[in-house]
Amino acid sequence: MPVAAKEIQGGWINDGSDTLTIANMIYCLITGLRPFHYKMSTDKACEAIVEGELPYVDPRYQTRSLIEGRMVEIMKQAWQNKIEDRASIFEVVAHLRETARLAGVDPHARLML
Repeated sequence: MPVAAKEIQGGWINDGSDTLTIANMIYCLITGLRPFHYKMSTDKACEAIVEGELPYVDPRYQTRSLIEGRMVEIMKQAWQNKIEDRASIFEVVAHLRETARLAGVDPHARLML
């Protein structure tokens, strides 16, 4: 899976790097696919992210359900190429908790197996 642009470039890794990676994981959860799987290798995908290209997100994911729509929103905010424009990890967590609340799920519930 592609990693954060700074990590690829050998730069210092911070929470902005993490949120870029979280966006990639959300993409995988929503689509069942890896970012850029449809047109390039992982190495090429990493280069594309460094250059500011984003994977295609079918617009139907934004309207299929409340949860999917909100996941696409935060994914796009966390994918911003400039770190100052990118959602922080705190914004991602707040967005996910609000999504859970809107969906009627206790955002603090623990998974019990």
